[in-house]
Amino acid sequence: MMKHTTKVLECPDEGQGVNNWTIRTAWQLRKDGINAEQAYSILLGRTTRAESWVAEAEIARAIETVYRTKSKASTRKARPKWPQRQKEAIEAIIKSPVALDDFRNNSPSSTGISPFEALDLLFPGDPMLCLGKRPDRIDTRPKSNWEQDIMKCQLVVPNTMTQRTGLTQSGRESLRCLENTGPRRFLVVEQDPTAWEGLDEESKSKYVDEHDYKTHQLSNQATILTHLTMHVPLACAVFSGSKSLHGWFFVENLTESQQIRFFRYCVQLGADPAMWTKCQFTRLPGGRRTPGLKHQTIHYIDNKYGN
Repeated sequence: MMKHTTKVLECPDEGQGVNNWTIRTAWQLRKDGINAEQAYSILLGRTTRAESWVAEAEIARAIETVYRTKSKASTRKARPKWPQRQKEAIEAIIKSPVALDDFRNNSPSSTGISPFEALDLLFPGDPMLCLGKRPDRIDTRPKSNWEQDIMKCQLVVPNTMTQRTGLTQSGRESLRCLENTGPRRFLVVEQDPTAWEGLDEESKSKYVDEHDYKTHQLSNQATILTHLTMHVPLACAVFSGSKSLHGWFFVENLTESQQIRFFRYCVQLGADPAMWTKCQFTRLPGGRRTPGLKHQTIHYIDNKYGN
């Protein structure tokens, strides 16, 4: 085992800030004169990540950020983090379609609520939340302090924040970053279909017009979200104001390994892998999308998460 004089803090359990520990410990090791390759080995030996490929990729990124150089480990051919979209699996599921109206009618609670009422159901108590009008016009503050300004917002981080600001991996203070994002509460499944303009003529011929195409796509997305509820409970579903339905799945009671396995399956069914990042913005339930102020309609919400 490699000897070093640095006292390394114990790595927290998965879901409790492993990424934050990794980047902070890398900075500590560099400050104490440990070189990049030694730091990589130390971090790999102490991390609590259950899946080695996740740990290796996370540590390699931290080493590259902190030491401004790639370790030998980071140049290895990395295992893809997320699987490829499985067209056959998707087609098998949507053979039994769920109409959007039926999906909305199956909502456990009333969908005709305000954005603040939606946040009250999804985030009980008065936690810190990050919302914004645009990605460059955001703030992080207690939920109660958003009531007056929430109608100006269209974006929200689907997890609570631990403090107003944190440090990015490059060391910059930010209102929204991994360091000040708390444990994962929701995973958002976002399935953006191909734009009508991007379809070839043969594909377009299957539909009456663009509106008919979008209606079918939203039904397909509702069908996928309904299928996923067999694995993890759905807390909310929101129309993006454009072309997709975003499902908020409650994963707070799952381990990070279980969260990864679930989201890998979601990606196979067409989910955007970018939504794995805990501080990634998603559409505010009931908000207004700009430009145009299109309503981000709530199609499904369950009030049990507000208890």
